[in-house]
Amino acid sequence: MSDLYIIPHAKDMKRKDREATWMNKKDFRRIEQENFYTLDAMSEGHFPITDKEYFRGLENIMPEARTKRKQRIHFVVNAILREQRKSKVLNDEWVENFNKAYTSKSAQAAYNKGIWDATEASRTDAVKCNPEVWI
Repeated sequence: MSDLYIIPHAKDMKRKDREATWMNKKDFRRIEQENFYTLDAMSEGHFPITDKEYFRGLENIMPEARTKRKQRIHFVVNAILREQRKSKVLNDEWVENFNKAYTSKSAQAAYNKGIWDATEASRTDAVKCNPEVWI
């Protein structure tokens, strides 16, 4: 069961509390730099899983992931253009079937990532040694 926390509106917070709670430009720069170091390590095959470093979420901005995303977009666009050339018009049933087939794979991949994340969150550091990378 989750705990419920009441978070005050910014107008209800004192300046000191707001500054202690909200991120500032320095925080964003630090996070960006940490992400850069993590991505650099990931490009060398090291996928950090510690209390202070974790790679999940950053794999989507690695060059390999960008390339695969472009390939998927290219595949979808070409499939649609090929069907348009063949049929001269896109049949609603064809679009629906294509959409189901294509998005079901994305939904399954997202579900698998969620299961993996939940499993990883419950493991101890001693067990976190073989990360699964989703690129």
